[in-house]
Amino acid sequence: MTGMNRNTGAPISGLDQIVQDIGDVLTTPKGSRVMRRAYGSDLPDLVDRPQNRETAMLLVAASAGAISRWIRNVRVLRCQPAFSADGRGALTLDVLPTGTVNAQTLSLTIPF
Repeated sequence: MTGMNRNTGAPISGLDQIVQDIGDVLTTPKGSRVMRRAYGSDLPDLVDRPQNRETAMLLVAASAGAISRWIRNVRVLRCQPAFSADGRGALTLDVLPTGTVNAQTLSLTIPF
């Protein structure tokens, strides 16, 4: 599938398209898209929560669930949140593109 780079307008496909799609679905709050209210994730709502195990589990559920629902051409293999001492967090994802021969695992780190 070919898409458009959100910054340059140039055509993109393959892994670049997957990375952009994952970033888009995770950073879009549910209910913010007109005519597509269910699109997005609960990740933006979890940003200011305490850094504990409960929040970590909610982050995993929100991220993996949104990716599984809205991005059909990948399978989530690992989703692990990490918090730093200064309050920042990052989500490490390992995803496997589906529908291609000899697909390799793609590792992404998404700050939140």
